[in-house]
Amino acid sequence: MLDTKHLQTTILDSISDAFFAVDSGWRFTYVNPAAVPLLRHYSDTLLGRTIWEVFPGAIGTEFETHYRRALWDTVAVVFEAFYAPFDAWFTVRAYPTLDGGLAVYFQDVTDRKRAEFDRQRLAAIVTSSQDAIIGLTLDGAVTDWNASAERLYGYTAKEMVGRSMSLLFAPADQAQLPTTLERLKTGEPIAQLEWSVLTKDGRQVEVALSVSPLRDESGQVVGAATIARDLTGTQERGGTTASARGSARGQRQRNAHHRRARKYSLDQPSLHAADRLYLRRGPWAEPPSAEEWTARPSVLRASVADDPEWRSVPRANGQSP
Repeated sequence: MLDTKHLQTTILDSISDAFFAVDSGWRFTYVNPAAVPLLRHYSDTLLGRTIWEVFPGAIGTEFETHYRRALWDTVAVVFEAFYAPFDAWFTVRAYPTLDGGLAVYFQDVTDRKRAEFDRQRLAAIVTSSQDAIIGLTLDGAVTDWNASAERLYGYTAKEMVGRSMSLLFAPADQAQLPTTLERLKTGEPIAQLEWSVLTKDGRQVEVALSVSPLRDESGQVVGAATIARDLTGTQERGGTTASARGSARGQRQRNAHHRRARKYSLDQPSLHAADRLYLRRGPWAEPPSAEEWTARPSVLRASVADDPEWRSVPRANGQSP
């Protein structure tokens, strides 16, 4: 029949949790096989040495604080902490033992913690995004609603979570939602589409809408995320910008014309009346007739024709000097 100590060792050797024990002097007395890869030391290199000797990076951290509390106050402690030398997170359960030592069970939870941080970063991005971002179930019910969605649609998150997204679509576009959700169930993302949506106050707004499937850890599609950008303001800004560009272009042409007018002074005796008229009226005026161009003094005609700036002056009918 197995003695109690041997039975305990057999059990501890077989458990999936990493486990080690230290005595009242913080010396390792036992390390199970599951702990070896996490501690990055073989058990025979740990036994008899103190935890602070082998892992000096734990001194002054939450590990030391909780271990000493458990040992000195004889209380169980449970905590999560980051061990910088291993760049790893651990969840730890430590219990005082009858011989004045400590029994410690621990697990590496680095992947879980990093996933949590990723979700937190994503949540911060969604919250601060200027685009309206909505989370949906595969039935089209709203699960998440950011501040930009509230500004675009006029509904608060409290008003929309749990309700169907079809509420937001104009009647002409409502039939597209079930088809879109069916495509999402296959994992197919929906590229940016222009749809008409309805705001809470009844306005119809044109948006660029993208829809992407959301997957769980097994890869199954469990929902969708929609990103909408208001096109109304963009179109208005685009029109203003185009108008401004046109105005600037026209101003540049007028300035160039005035420079040429100064270059070929209106007071030159040899300047033909047709040229003076053209310089006064600008390049958008009807040019002189062929007879008037021909009647100009040949010396002026030659000097003007040789000027690359003058040759570039636009004519209403394409005629050049």
